[in-house]
Amino acid sequence: MMNKTIKWLRLKRIAEKISNRKIEILASTDLDANINAAVSFDEKSASIAINLANIKSVNDVINALSHELAHVVLETNEDDNAHFKKWESLRLKITKCYERRERNSANKN
Repeated sequence: MMNKTIKWLRLKRIAEKISNRKIEILASTDLDANINAAVSFDEKSASIAINLANIKSVNDVINALSHELAHVVLETNEDDNAHFKKWESLRLKITKCYERRERNSANKN
């Protein structure tokens, strides 16, 4: 990634577009150490908690966010093969969208 600052609103907008839901991204230092992120969702919205004790970089955030969004998009809490495939495709898609906007922002300056 080009910039070390995490663009939270950009990630929220990307997640909302992908999931077609209102997304709330929450930061927590109270999740168990073995949990990077957690999600709860319904047909209209999703809340994703990011464990700030474990998640430090933009790449970490995108990885955790895409994992949780895969649950939302597939409407399941299962970590099965379908979830793994969706997670990987969303990680690539979110990274591409995030980086494209980074380059566009840098070009404006």
